[in-house]
Amino acid sequence: MNMTTIRKQASFPVKADFLEELQRLARMLKERGIEPVSLSYRYGLGFATTRQGTDLKRLSEKDLLWIEQINFDAGTFILSGMGEPQRSAFLHAAVFRHRSAAIFAVTVRVNGGDISRPKVSSSETAWLDQVRVALNSGNAFTVDDTEVLSFGCTVDDAAAEIRDPQERLA
Repeated sequence: MNMTTIRKQASFPVKADFLEELQRLARMLKERGIEPVSLSYRYGLGFATTRQGTDLKRLSEKDLLWIEQINFDAGTFILSGMGEPQRSAFLHAAVFRHRSAAIFAVTVRVNGGDISRPKVSSSETAWLDQVRVALNSGNAFTVDDTEVLSFGCTVDDAAAEIRDPQERLA
């Protein structure tokens, strides 16, 4: 999954109500003892996602990046905001591209893979095809046996796909 930034802009307009929903999603998962890694929302022709090093307990506008015009074939994208995207941002982008109803996406850490979910390996060249196949099996999939990516048209839908830690299978 090698992606290259082709242009950076300093800032972009953040949808305040969507930011509030991401903050609520982070709180909701933390209350359940689940560690979110990255959060995203789609809007228009791009999406906002958390940057590397974001403290999701204190998520603010400055923690978001805007990604648009992703060309998976060429491995390029346009990035606005300060910082670098999480590795999972491009998995979120693939979900947003192939699941039109998905508005919110979250990636969480897990202890061992969840055998009941489709698996995607971000290190393989066929990761985009794996995402397409995984989307046929529901609204969540395991990534590299260390994370689960979940999505939905609301943050409640996305959170509902994340199992509580005690329910995970090693």
